[in-house]
Amino acid sequence: MDALGWALYRNGQYEEALEANTKALRLGTRDAMFYYHAGLIQQKLGHSKQAANDLALALQINPAFDLIRAEEARTVLSAIQRASPSEPGR
Repeated sequence: MDALGWALYRNGQYEEALEANTKALRLGTRDAMFYYHAGLIQQKLGHSKQAANDLALALQINPAFDLIRAEEARTVLSAIQRASPSEPGR
């Protein structure tokens, strides 16, 4: 389901990608690449908070899960955090 979700994402079918990705994650497999995919899908759908959570989890599971994609995850996560207003007390 993760591969299907990623293929749908790459073809601009973000809602369908999210549906497939959700099915891939439902068993609780802690795979950094699954959460990286989830984060980028969520970002494309405008779900910034969930995108940030998923990307942060991908990096928490394995900060070096992929040479290029891990760096992209950090870059996108940083951009989301900069664009989001600070929480009170932070």
